[in-house]
Amino acid sequence: MNELRLLYETLPLPVAIHVNGIFAYVNPAAMRLVGVSQADEVLGRPVLEFVHPDSRPVVIERLTAAMTSKVPLPPLEERLVRVDGEPLTVEVTSVPVEFDGQRAAMVLIRDVTETRRALEEQRRLAEQLGVLHEIDQGLLAARSTRELADAALQHLDRLVPCDVSGVVAFDVDHDRCEILALHSSLPGVENLGREFPLQAYGSLDDLLAGLDYYAPDTAREEYAPELAELVKAAGVRSYLTVPLLSRGALLGGLSMGSLRPGAFTREHMAWAHRVAVPLAVAIEQNGLRADLERHAATLETTVAERTAELRELVSELEAFTYSVSHDLRAPLRAIRGFADALVEDFPEALGPVGVDYAERLRNASARMTRLIDDLLAYSRLRRGELTLEPVDLDACVHEAMLQIEPQLTARHAVVDVEPDLPLVTGHAVVLTQVLGNLLSNAVKYVPPDRSPAVGVRAEPREDKVRVWVEDNGIGIEPEYHQRIFRVFERLHGGDAYGSGSGVGLALVKRGVERLGGSVGVESAPGQGSRFWFEVGAAARP
Repeated sequence: MNELRLLYETLPLPVAIHVNGIFAYVNPAAMRLVGVSQADEVLGRPVLEFVHPDSRPVVIERLTAAMTSKVPLPPLEERLVRVDGEPLTVEVTSVPVEFDGQRAAMVLIRDVTETRRALEEQRRLAEQLGVLHEIDQGLLAARSTRELADAALQHLDRLVPCDVSGVVAFDVDHDRCEILALHSSLPGVENLGREFPLQAYGSLDDLLAGLDYYAPDTAREEYAPELAELVKAAGVRSYLTVPLLSRGALLGGLSMGSLRPGAFTREHMAWAHRVAVPLAVAIEQNGLRADLERHAATLETTVAERTAELRELVSELEAFTYSVSHDLRAPLRAIRGFADALVEDFPEALGPVGVDYAERLRNASARMTRLIDDLLAYSRLRRGELTLEPVDLDACVHEAMLQIEPQLTARHAVVDVEPDLPLVTGHAVVLTQVLGNLLSNAVKYVPPDRSPAVGVRAEPREDKVRVWVEDNGIGIEPEYHQRIFRVFERLHGGDAYGSGSGVGLALVKRGVERLGGSVGVESAPGQGSRFWFEVGAAARP
């Protein structure tokens, strides 16, 4: 007996011993658990007096099993009630023992009331967070303000128990508010209407400051906003509104009503705010998206109209260019024909001065003809579709050299072409024209006392090929490297370097761009020029 007593007193857990269902001993911890200060208040009294009635059958079975068992029984959770009436949830472990020669049971008790309460709170919080997640998912899926409002109310009553809930949007500019969504189990509330004057929502100053409007008992409220009065008439006794604020702007309110007075706690208000904050952001973003879509639609219409106008203008301009070019050919042919006839048939009558004038007429008409041809070529490069395919650069360079052969021969030019140029993706006619213009310029813009030396080579670059046309000419100032690719841009006036039309390099640029490539130059005065263009590479079969 003394040994057991010493053991029970040193155990940290509440311990009690009973014999035949009567308390024989409880240690101080167990005394506190059952709510007594003196052991005499417990000893000799039936154990069942300290057990909740619903648990008594289980406890009887448990203690009987403990007294007849030879081994300790596993823990069992029970509901007890102290003598002062306070309920407890405990975990009970029963161990069979002998007490003063009699079979008895030693009971070890652990108070798990707070643990179970904490676990229940965690479970409830997890459920609430799950509901909040469902609302957030609904907000993400919504495409209009009404859908957003409905998504927020869909599960709101699982966070804030209420009999009616609604979302109202404020339109300060037009002094009105609009009910976006309304959920109610009360008859008649759905017929409140959809639009009201802004004053129906009461003073907005508190809501703008982020404060809630809460009427714990509408029956005792001397004043309430019109909307609150309307739901009060439907039987609502508690009324709560939290503001929908986003970046300082008051967009509306999230309202809840209950048939019970004082239904909404601080916790309910906190959950209402957790719904209101993302809802306000979603409403603002939806408004911005709607504005953006309207602007985009307007812009798209404007762009389509301007594009149609530009296409019509370009079409008229191309028709004009073609017509003018075509109509100019006939008088130019006549001018050149008469100039040729004067020089050939009347050289003595014209004299040296007259022949010189006639030659100038012939040269001027020839330059004009070349300019017309270049303009037509430039115009053609804008029109029509080009089919891109593998093109042999060697063949294009050879054809281009044949086209300018008289110019090469006249200047005693030497053209060094790198052997086995790669295949490129392009259009043979356009590439030949590009190369012809670059070779022509390379030969033309060389000082008269120097023989032109031109190099053509290719440089593979990943999925591109860069083609270089290099010369030993006069070079170009860096500030003109972009300007020379514009139409009618000529850096040299008069006949210092031949009669260029000012369209050649513009043709090069446009042709390469039609092939999906780019063009450029590296040059300095007196150091020659290195023109390049880059187009797509093509694999050899």
